[in-house]
Amino acid sequence: MSKRQQPKWTTPESSAPQLKLYNSLTRQKEVFVPQNGKEIYWYSCGPTVYDASHMGHARSYITFDILRRILSEYFN
Repeated sequence: MSKRQQPKWTTPESSAPQLKLYNSLTRQKEVFVPQNGKEIYWYSCGPTVYDASHMGHARSYITFDILRRILSEYFN
């Protein structure tokens, strides 16, 4: 069985692509505009584990890794 590979991510073909993210405060998708050009910072707290670890604990790490990869490609 051969390994599956992730297809290369490409920038949307549009004259002015816009990245929209869901704002939980306004409950709407809003255009994401970095404050410092192409430089982005965020904080992500780790899991609070009280018992044996499970796949749910990996969700935040996987989600933020995917987001980081998308933003890296989008703004480079």
